Amino acid sequence: MKCFRCGKNEAAIDGLCGDCYIETHKLLEYPEYIDVLRCLHCGALSFDGKRWRDTEDTVRELRDMALTTINISKEAKVEEVEDTVMERDPYMYDYLGKITLSVGDFRAEREFHSVIRVKGATCPACSRLHGHYFEAIIQIRAAGREMTDAEKKMARDIVINRVSQAEKGNRNVFLTDEKEMHGGLDFYISHSATARGTAKELSDSFAGKITESKTLTGRKEGEDFYRFTFLVRLPEYGKGDFVRYGGGYYMVESSSGKGWKLKSLEGKPDVRVRGKDLKRMKLAAGKDDVEHAIVLSSTENEVQVMDPKTYETKNLIMKGKKGKSAKIIRIENEIYALPDDE
Repeated sequence: MKCFRCGKNEAAIDGLCGDCYIETHKLLEYPEYIDVLRCLHCGALSFDGKRWRDTEDTVRELRDMALTTINISKEAKVEEVEDTVMERDPYMYDYLGKITLSVGDFRAEREFHSVIRVKGATCPACSRLHGHYFEAIIQIRAAGREMTDAEKKMARDIVINRVSQAEKGNRNVFLTDEKEMHGGLDFYISHSATARGTAKELSDSFAGKITESKTLTGRKEGEDFYRFTFLVRLPEYGKGDFVRYGGGYYMVESSSGKGWKLKSLEGKPDVRVRGKDLKRMKLAAGKDDVEHAIVLSSTENEVQVMDPKTYETKNLIMKGKKGKSAKIIRIENEIYALPDDE
C-alpha cells in the first residue's frame, strides 16, 4: 500500500509514509513566552505563585522549568534534547534548542525558541518572614536563677541547628525572632511541629521539663489555628552550683552539647553527665552558699581549716593549697574544700 499523500513511499502510519506523517503532524508545541515569578528576597522561582523552588543557579533552574512547557505528541518519542538558556538581562532570557523525536522507525528534528520573562514577587515564606509570622514560641528559663552565658550559647546552637535542618526540607520553616527575656531566651518559630521537636531536644540536653500551651488565633476555611508556647524549664543548678550524683557530691564545672562536667568534692575522678543520666543530678547547694575558712595548716593533698560556724578543726581533701584562707561549701553539715581558682 502506497502513501495516499505522496503516492511514492510505502504507507507506514495511518496510510502515510514516515516522511508525510512527520511533515503533516504537529509533533512538538512550545509557548512563545514563559512567565516566571522570582522572589525579590530569597530568589526562589515559581510558575504559578503557589509552588516555589529554592535555587542557587537561576539559569539552570529556569532551564529545568522551561523544559516542562514543551509538549510532545503522544505518538512521538523523545530521543535527544539539546537546549540552553541565554540571559539578555536579569528579567529576560532566551530558551532555545533542538529535540530529536522518533515515530516508529522514523526520526525527526524540531527546533524551538521561547522567551522567558521573569517578574519580581514575594514568595509566601518571605512574606511570612518579613511579616514576623510565627506559629510557636519556645521560652527557655532556669528554675530560680538566670541562665548562664554558656547555657544561652548552647540553647542558641540547638535551636539554630534544628531550624536550619528543618528548613532544608520545608521552606516555610524559619526562625522569626529571638529575645532575651526574664533571665532566659525566647525563640519565635514559624512552624509549630519544628518548635515542638526543638523544645524536646532542648529539654533532653538540659535535663529540663516542657510545659505546652496554645491560644486560638483564628479560623480559615472552617479550621482553627493555634499559636503554641513551649516553656522549657532548666534545672535549678548551673555552673558553680553543687549537686549530688551517684552517691557523691560534685561542683558543676561547665555545661555544653557534650553534657555537664562535674568536679568531685571528695577526691573522686571528675565525671561528665549527659542524656538520661542528667535526671539523677540533684541540687545540694548553690554557688552563693560558698563560705571562707581560715587555713591552720596544709599538706600536698590535705588542708586543715577552722569551721567558721562551729570553730572546730576540720581536715579536708585539697591539693596544693596556698594562702591563709580557703573557700568551702557546707552540705548536710559536712564541709568540703574548693580549689583556689573556683
